[in-house]
This record gives sequence, structure tokens and C-alpha cells, in this order.
Amino acid sequence: GLYHKMLVSWRYNAFAHGSESDGLVMYNRISMMAHSCSATCCWQYGPDDTFVLRSRVTLEPGAEITVSYLEEDDLIKGTDIRRQKLEMWRFWCACDRCQLEVDVTRGFACPKCMAGVCFVARTGSTERMIPCNVCYAPVRKEDQEELMGYEKQYYDVLEGIEKEDIPRIEEVRGCALQCFKQHWVVYQLEQWLIEKYRRDDQLLTEALLLAQRALGFLTETSPWASHTLASAYETVGELLLTSGPKPLRKERYREAASYFERGYRVMSAICGDEGDGALVLRSKWANAQQKG
Repeated sequence: GLYHKMLVSWRYNAFAHGSESDGLVMYNRISMMAHSCSATCCWQYGPDDTFVLRSRVTLEPGAEITVSYLEEDDLIKGTDIRRQKLEMWRFWCACDRCQLEVDVTRGFACPKCMAGVCFVARTGSTERMIPCNVCYAPVRKEDQEELMGYEKQYYDVLEGIEKEDIPRIEEVRGCALQCFKQHWVVYQLEQWLIEKYRRDDQLLTEALLLAQRALGFLTETSPWASHTLASAYETVGELLLTSGPKPLRKERYREAASYFERGYRVMSAICGDEGDGALVLRSKWANAQQKG
């Protein structure tokens, strides 16, 4: 009946309220926007719960405006996980990104040469691994089944792992690196390690190396403007200034400034030149530039 239709519309089209943590809000047109895992627009709440929508790509007249229904942490994951999470909105995602044949967030170490990457590809409902990008060897069926079985086990491990249990995270990462080459599972594990390592003066260099790896993963798999990408640039810039021998050389400041600048450009696309996040990065960029 009508009441049921109203409840369903509310459930699947409402946004989290800006100032009320348990509240939901619907908008006349904005609530009708479609989802995409590589959305053309991003949004945030402004003063007095105003809804601010910004394009993060150049839109042609008549182009569809899309937003992501998923949190940014989920957008770095594979197509299989994203589609599974989006089922709570009762649809099977067929956005441009999800329809790409090759999933570059799910890269496995080549079983033959161990130097290259074998990515997962999907045709319809069937998944397979494409040949190695270094030795070009195809992946045997038994190897593919074994590796994908390991992948599902790592999904379960990530769900249950304690974020503060650093020895366990280090152990899981060490094993994961034997299986994966460019995979969101490793990215997630390394994100947790970066947050811990950057608080320890003895581990700042290791934190920098992991932050550079994380940034490389993002630029390869999801290079569009996002808070995650802006934060990755900022983290590398900060670690360049806090790690290494002191006093820092001018070249180090200039390198850090370049990362802060790129983070600022990304953040400006999301929240505008005068947004809080953009202003913080612009200040860091100017300070590092002055010392370099």
C-alpha cells in the first residue's frame, strides 16, 4: 500500500542527518540521485545543515549526476565487496566502474614468477585471473581456486582483527604479501600500521614507506578526488618532514610541499578553496614551500 511505499522510499533514499547522529533527511531532487562507485559528484553538509553538492569531474550538459552511497573506505575495495555492500539498497551495481572487466584492486602475485601481478577479471557472473603482466603466464585453474580461497579467508580475518593488535596485523600483512601484489586487503592492513607507526619516532621511516605504497595503490586504483586521496598526499608530506635525519635538507621541504600541494588540489575539488580541509593543506604547503 501507500504507507509501505513511503517507508521504502524513506529507507532507501534518505541521507544521514548533518547534526542529528540518529536522524535521516530526504531532499526533493538530491535523494533521487543514482549511485556510482566512481561518482561524478561528492557532497557534504554546510552551515545550518545545508546540502552542498560539488562536481569532481567536468560534466557535459545533460550528463547524469551521481554520488556514492558507500563510505570512502568501502570504495577502495573490490567490485565483489562493493556490490555485496550495495545489496542493502536492493540493487546490483552496474556502474561504469563495476562493469570494468578487470578489477585492479584485486591483484595476486603470479604463482609462476612471483614478480608480476595477475588481476581478477569478470565476465558476467564468472571470475577468472588474467595472465601475469610480467611473464605472461596464464594462471592454472587449481592455482586460481587456491588463491581466491585465500582471499576469502583474508576477508574474514579483516572483519575480526583488532585495530590495535599491531603484532597480529604485522603477521597477517607478512602472509598477505606472499599472496597479493596490488590488493585492497594489503592496503587496509598497511593503513592500520601507518596510524600506529607514525606515533613512534623509531618507526617513522617505515611509516613513510608504507604511506608511499598506500598512495601508489590509490593513484592506480581510485585516482579521483576524495578525502582518502587528499589524506594520503597529506600523510606522505607530513612523514617526509618528521622522518629522516635532522636538520632537514631544503630538497626534503620542497618534496613535502609538492605532496601538500597535490593534497590541497584534491581537497579543493571536494570542499572548495576555502573549505576547512583545503585551508589546512594550503597552510602546510605554504610553510614547507617557505622552508624549501
